[in-house]
Amino acid sequence: MANVRNKPAENGKYQGWYKNYRGKRIFFTGTTKKVETRRIAEDHEHHHAMIRLGQVPPPSKATRAGKRQFSEVTHEYLDWGNSQGVETEDHGAERTPRSERTSLPGGNSA
Repeated sequence: MANVRNKPAENGKYQGWYKNYRGKRIFFTGTTKKVETRRIAEDHEHHHAMIRLGQVPPPSKATRAGKRQFSEVTHEYLDWGNSQGVETEDHGAERTPRSERTSLPGGNSA
């Protein structure tokens, strides 16, 4: 059921689609050549048919999310925060009179 639209988009590229291993139609932007876009769509659909038939394992959530380790992403996020001037542990949280009152020794907890 892989196919390509008859007319290209404004950018000159054709839109193609295929059915994934779950049966959902997936659209993508192909190339400026209709035949090549159809081949790409058929290749994708063939790969997903192999998954549906059990010949290829389905992608796990980890592979769909990416190959980066959690520690790497965390380190990048904290570095970005420090570059923005966030150096405190509250990460720029606004101090309100209530939070000041509750953070003082012997302060009200209400």
